[in-house]
Amino acid sequence: MKQEDWKMKENVAYLLGIVAGVAAVGIICWVKKRGRRETDYDERQYQTRDRACRYGFLTLLFYELLYGALYSKEAPSWCDYTMGNYLGIALALLVFGVYCIWNDAYMNLNQKPWSVHLLFGVLALCNFGIAENNQRIGVLFADGKLGFGAVNLVFAVMFVVFEIVFLIKRSREKRDLSEEKAE
Repeated sequence: MKQEDWKMKENVAYLLGIVAGVAAVGIICWVKKRGRRETDYDERQYQTRDRACRYGFLTLLFYELLYGALYSKEAPSWCDYTMGNYLGIALALLVFGVYCIWNDAYMNLNQKPWSVHLLFGVLALCNFGIAENNQRIGVLFADGKLGFGAVNLVFAVMFVVFEIVFLIKRSREKRDLSEEKAE
């Protein structure tokens, strides 16, 4: 493959990633704006989201400190340097999202669970599709390392984890509710 073809395919992959990100933000804004009311979250949810934000920030901080200390002299042998930083961002977002979901602070009071499932599903599928394209054009791995093209794969896995945690949480709530009714 010629170098020009490689760069053009790599640019298309990055462009698809940007389009998917903009689409995700647009979907989130549309879903949130559609049912906006004055009391979207209660006080407990705001406190929980604040705590989740702190935990996510501290996760990112400790990850980047550790990553920087380990790889300050040379790049890691298992991924390129930029990809390592994005792994930290994904880990921090994962901590934030899982904490909010598990403590009932992810959805607002008026939001329907199907919209969250739809959002997680669409974002996971879009990112898996882009990751598959990155694998096909050869930017998922570069020089035997996890390349920047794997960012979409990491975020797709993150959305799948969100979906799994959300489904587990909802099934536990339904089970607890049925146990309360049986008593």
